[in-house]
Amino acid sequence: MKQTSPLTALLAATALCAVTLPASAQSTWTGGAANDDWFDAGNWSAGVPNAVQASVLFNNTGTLPATIDIGSDITLGDISLQAETRDVVWGGAGVITINDGSGSNNILNSTPNPAVGSFTINNDMILTDAAGDLLNINNRMTVNLNGDLSGVMGIRKTGSGIVSLGGNNTYNGVTRIDSGILRISNGNSFGAGNIVYNGGAGSTKNLEVTSSTTIDNDIVLNYTGGVSRVRATGGTTTTLTTNSITNAGGSNELELLRAGGVGAAQVSFTGDNLTTSVDIDINNAQDIMGVGGSTGTQTWSGIISGNGSLTKSGDSTVTLSGDNTYAGETTVEGGTLLVEGSTSGQGAYTVEAGGTLGGSGAIATASEDITVLGTLAPGSSIGTLNMDLGTGTLDISGAAGFEFELGATGDMIVLDSGTLDIGADALGFSDFTFLTEAGFGIGDYTLFDTDGLI
Repeated sequence: MKQTSPLTALLAATALCAVTLPASAQSTWTGGAANDDWFDAGNWSAGVPNAVQASVLFNNTGTLPATIDIGSDITLGDISLQAETRDVVWGGAGVITINDGSGSNNILNSTPNPAVGSFTINNDMILTDAAGDLLNINNRMTVNLNGDLSGVMGIRKTGSGIVSLGGNNTYNGVTRIDSGILRISNGNSFGAGNIVYNGGAGSTKNLEVTSSTTIDNDIVLNYTGGVSRVRATGGTTTTLTTNSITNAGGSNELELLRAGGVGAAQVSFTGDNLTTSVDIDINNAQDIMGVGGSTGTQTWSGIISGNGSLTKSGDSTVTLSGDNTYAGETTVEGGTLLVEGSTSGQGAYTVEAGGTLGGSGAIATASEDITVLGTLAPGSSIGTLNMDLGTGTLDISGAAGFEFELGATGDMIVLDSGTLDIGADALGFSDFTFLTEAGFGIGDYTLFDTDGLI
């Protein structure tokens, strides 16, 4: 019988075992073992990467299976992709822990040029470096993170490519967009922290939402110069329930933009106690900005501009105190819309049966009508609501009612230009609700003042 020496047995056993990559070393996928097993050392140039600070590299060399099977849990520090023309896919039951052991930013780097390949991780990931640290995704390739992301870190998106978050994520840190497109399909894609638009002048920062979705993270614009966008797919509604949209780095604008699809794209802000001075650009004529929560108040003191429209919904009160220039229509579906600033060159206004239009500002349309089917209530306390409609009409023939406060002076509608249409029947006392304030007394009160036709 042939005897095997102890040395031969040791070498044979070693050949059957995966060689684990030492910490801080980098190993390149070669596919030399001609299988899809992450843990087969024959697939790597310098041992199997599975340690704190371990770094992996995928390039255009070597054999690449359809999916690399990560069958059990691994730990990595950094990930680098230089596979310009290949689709790299990770999968399997293993959970990937990201930890470089230094408390500095980790790197998921995919910056080939031209960038026609993609990188997809279907595994869950735990982001375990220090709180406040970020997984820095610098990409020109499309990167798809389809598993659930958890842990104390946040995510930073840089580079011109697309990063898609597809999991139900619970990571504690911020979601920071410095450039390129961060794409989501559900509101659970973000962790617990704020959505922060960052980066310098000249960069375009896009949050793209591909389905009707509710997002409850607060929004911070923290940069000087550049463009920040919420891009919603046509035919969908993106609902932002935040009560905080702030400028932390200068005077910045949030642009609402349709990203493909068919039909109008709506971005609705439904926070019940939202006050913001951020300027909003409703970019396209088909785009709709929704405002108003189910209760409470919202105040928009920035400038709302662009070619799109604005819709007020819910039972809340929304105040527009900026000098707004958006060109689309304004619809009040419910609750109260107070115009305290000014508008110019706007489309038609429609106040539906459950809505109220008021305020002490000025509405100027591009010779478009204001049609009131709900309630017209000028002033927010006692005040005057000015209307300049050109050749348009203030149509109150189907109004549900009118509400005026009367004191030493009274609320008033001033129609600087346009036609007042009260309908075939004269208005009666029962059509009005009068609220008395200090100074009220017997005398004459002017409710409508018009130089136009009646």
